[in-house]
Amino acid sequence: MSKKTAKTLILVGNESPSQILQILKDNAETTTQFTYSRPLESEELNVVKDNYAQNGIKLQAIEEERKAVTEKFTLQIKPIKAANQELLETIKHQAETVNEEVYLISDQEQGDMDYYNSKGQVVYTRKLMPQEKQLRMLKVEKTGTNDK
Repeated sequence: MSKKTAKTLILVGNESPSQILQILKDNAETTTQFTYSRPLESEELNVVKDNYAQNGIKLQAIEEERKAVTEKFTLQIKPIKAANQELLETIKHQAETVNEEVYLISDQEQGDMDYYNSKGQVVYTRKLMPQEKQLRMLKVEKTGTNDK
């Protein structure tokens, strides 16, 4: 197996870049476009490294700014999403959740405790607990007035 060695055009050594190019043109059979890897001189490599470092610094600053903006938008979006979730539940159940004072009135005959809202509507009914049973021995007609 033979190892390829780097070949260079044999020149006298004092040719200018334009003279080297002319020698190549005069001796070439044809020309073509070709992509290849060219080793960098140490100065060129340092320039590339500096550019890489500068890009890294810029990228980090932009990512930090993006994160701050994203957090700001997230804080704005979060309450709207929560409100939409509540609205969706209201639409889904065709009712809304209300927290208000209710009035508990027992129905001893049925054995239930009825929860009434301020409009006089029963909003919840449960069975009487043992301590709530037989609170009143006499049946009293409830009219909502002081006149019996």
